[in-house]
Amino acid sequence: RALRARLERERAALAALPAVAPMFSDTPDFVAWTTRRPTVWVSRAQYQALPACAGGTAAAAALPCRHDPRQAWFHAAGGR
Repeated sequence: RALRARLERERAALAALPAVAPMFSDTPDFVAWTTRRPTVWVSRAQYQALPACAGGTAAAAALPCRHDPRQAWFHAAGGR
């Protein structure tokens, strides 16, 4: 029952996120299945090493960057 409750909480939290960009996660299969969005597989450390998104140019848009932190989901630290 505890696992079911955790799964329900995580699915609800993911469903509430705005769908504006690809997600980043250490569990991309779960996140992609739940959100129906493309999800990039990265560790939390790899995600934090990405440059912050500056926006604006087409060249910048072609490179991965850290955007809205709500678009990242990591289980290693309890989900967020």
